[in-house]
Amino acid sequence: MIGASGAIAGTLGAYLLLHPRGNVVVFVWFFVFVRFITVPALILLGLWFLLQLMSALSPGDAGVAFWAHVGGFIVGMLLVPFLRRPGTPMLQPARSTSFSVSRRGGQGRGPWG
Repeated sequence: MIGASGAIAGTLGAYLLLHPRGNVVVFVWFFVFVRFITVPALILLGLWFLLQLMSALSPGDAGVAFWAHVGGFIVGMLLVPFLRRPGTPMLQPARSTSFSVSRRGGQGRGPWG
């Protein structure tokens, strides 16, 4: 398999180190109910990483993709202290509240706040 998913996983790992208290807007769709929920990045990315790790360790032929995700995530976390811009602080504070729910994703500003 050839793809960029390992590099994207590295970006997620770097984001987790730079903004561990950051929040991510998640689209939730349940039949006719549509919501945008703000979830802490630590929880969302932690669960995503555990899912990738469990899939890679599962018996049978898991393929290369899951290990590429796990490896990319870890390498992204390891390299961010060396590759970040000078003056960019690590472990930045949150800029929004966690677990807030809205239909449109904010006060008319779109789902990204």
